Amino acid sequence: MRCSAAGRFWLSTLDHLEEYLESEVKLGSISCIGQSAGQRPIFAVTYGLPGREPGTTNFAAATGARCMEAHYGSPTVPYPILLIVCGTHGAEMEGVVAA
Repeated sequence: MRCSAAGRFWLSTLDHLEEYLESEVKLGSISCIGQSAGQRPIFAVTYGLPGREPGTTNFAAATGARCMEAHYGSPTVPYPILLIVCGTHGAEMEGVVAA
């Protein structure tokens, strides 16, 4: 079986991802929050109320310092916030599909 014969659920190209986001996201808000090292857009889909005050560092630095508030911001909101990160390493496509 050739890799290109995979089903459409396997969103592994930027074109497929953009098409999916535009056609399937109805309630959320899509935004581009940056660029990858390969100059591709990094998308975020947000739902619900705004989050916390902005953090001051990246995820890796906050994890290493054991101070997640530095990344996520002040924990003053009375509702949970969920962040799903996928595709951190470009060749690990199972994380992209799982998310």
